[in-house]
Amino acid sequence: MNHMDSLITIVNYNGKELLEKSLPSIVKYTNADICVVDNNSTDDSLSFLKNNYPNINIVESEENLGYGNAHNLALETHPNYNYYVFMNNDITVTSNWLEEMIKVFNTKERVGAVGPKILLSEKKDEKYLINSAGMDINKHLMAYDRYEGEYDDEKYNTVEKVDGICGAVMLLSKEVIKKVKGFNPKMFLYYEDVDLSLRIRDLGYDIYYCGNSVV
Repeated sequence: MNHMDSLITIVNYNGKELLEKSLPSIVKYTNADICVVDNNSTDDSLSFLKNNYPNINIVESEENLGYGNAHNLALETHPNYNYYVFMNNDITVTSNWLEEMIKVFNTKERVGAVGPKILLSEKKDEKYLINSAGMDINKHLMAYDRYEGEYDDEKYNTVEKVDGICGAVMLLSKEVIKKVKGFNPKMFLYYEDVDLSLRIRDLGYDIYYCGNSVV
């Protein structure tokens, strides 16, 4: 399968130091196009990107749009991909992280979005801790990251339906994005992932956690 039909969009605001840590792994382990939406940073983010990663598309916003709206801007400016991965600027990835998530789209029915196993970068007792393995969302619409703070273990390498996924890394197809019309433009930061997850499910799609994809 050609992963060049996937676009990774990373939202950045004064995150040069985070990009320095995260981009090497993304470039190394991903055969997909990369777009950084810069929310009018005042640090050296843009010159760092242009000097070190000339192949990365940069979308320069004249204002800080927040998280969801910046991803929406990437969708507007790059409409021709089959898959979109929305990412934070502080994520490092491991081999096959994207392939494993795309596999879920190819093997399950009515997939709306897929999220990976997200580990905290700092180890405890020489083990990684889980940050999020998908989300549980209760009837009051409060969202909780599944297994947060647990030691990572093979038993979490599952593929299963979940209520929602964490916005730090979300894979969606173009078809679903069009129907759901992207992120809620009224939400600047936080909870836009829960809102998007709920709206995807309202359309009759399922959301999956893919524990074979590790970031």
